[in-house]
Amino acid sequence: MTALRSGYRLAQVDNVGSEVWLWQVPSGCLSGHKNCAPPFWQAPTTALRPHELRLSSRMAPSSGRPATESRLVPEDELYEKVEGLLSDELEDRIDALEDVAGLLDDAVGARATQIGAAMRTRGALRPMLELLDDDDVYAQQAALQVLGNLASDAVDPHSRRTKEAVLGLGLFDRVLAHLHNEKGATRVLALGAVQNLCVLPAFAVLLDAAGVAPKLRELAATRSRDAPANQAHYARGCLANMEAAIAAKAGK
Repeated sequence: MTALRSGYRLAQVDNVGSEVWLWQVPSGCLSGHKNCAPPFWQAPTTALRPHELRLSSRMAPSSGRPATESRLVPEDELYEKVEGLLSDELEDRIDALEDVAGLLDDAVGARATQIGAAMRTRGALRPMLELLDDDDVYAQQAALQVLGNLASDAVDPHSRRTKEAVLGLGLFDRVLAHLHNEKGATRVLALGAVQNLCVLPAFAVLLDAAGVAPKLRELAATRSRDAPANQAHYARGCLANMEAAIAAKAGK
């Protein structure tokens, strides 16, 4: 199949830790519509644990309702898409990643838990993270979006298992590298993924050890018209999670 390459639009949020959506917008509309851009998506008011957020890759939101419990994916379909990430062909891996990102759209609860479990048990997390080193900007964005969602309790109540699996792979530096990405949308997705991962104290400690706090403070302080929406918001969330983990560790 040929993957639909897409870009990301950012919704606005008001408070650190509020739920937020990132949409995929087709670079070439296949529906015949003259304008593909989705309507403004109001950040849902569902209470989340502090400093976690949801990253969504919606093609075209049709309502203002937050995601609800969704049906399970047929196992054959899910495993086919997830195992595509194990392909020897780069294009097949990228296609599979975008398919998985599509399955996660609106997924919460059992469906998201099912997808997260499949990604872990089929060994798909490593090849997904390795795509962060690829030059394909949409592969980078899809990997960060999937990672950020699977690392959020707001999406998968068992997201800690995915966080711990990612921690064990030792590839957090590949995520952190995109905090310096020149493309604003990719940078914001990286911030969202880091914010969610750093709810786990071990990631927050790694974040501190990586010496990226000055970069996060720079991004948090950026107020120029050219700065991507939510960049400062997510950077503050990363710092808050990091500082909370360090304070908790010091208090033991």
